[in-house]
Amino acid sequence: MARQVRGPDFGALHRSSSVIGIPGVLWQLGRRFVLVFCVVLLVGLVVMRPDNALVKAAIVVGIPLVIYGIAFSWRRLAGRLGVCQCYLRADGVIVTDLFGRVRDAFAGDLVRLANEKIGASGA
Repeated sequence: MARQVRGPDFGALHRSSSVIGIPGVLWQLGRRFVLVFCVVLLVGLVVMRPDNALVKAAIVVGIPLVIYGIAFSWRRLAGRLGVCQCYLRADGVIVTDLFGRVRDAFAGDLVRLANEKIGASGA
């Protein structure tokens, strides 16, 4: 499913993963807030038992389902198109932007050198 990225040739692809950035973090926090808010509303509906509680509960359950459905769809689409991905290759890393173009690329030797300088242990 991962597509080939044009850019520096760093050898065979080991793994690719999503890169979300600040907007992705805010989206994830918003999703979690909506989920907690909907759970609180559901508990309130069970305790207070207002008129048309079933319809109100269906709306409260539908909101997070739609939000999580959108997030799942975006993850599938981004993975299929290869956008906002971090490709770990044999000799380096390539990061793509929202349009699938190479945003950053650097050799693995630089990572190992940085880890040695700061004393980080790595595999």
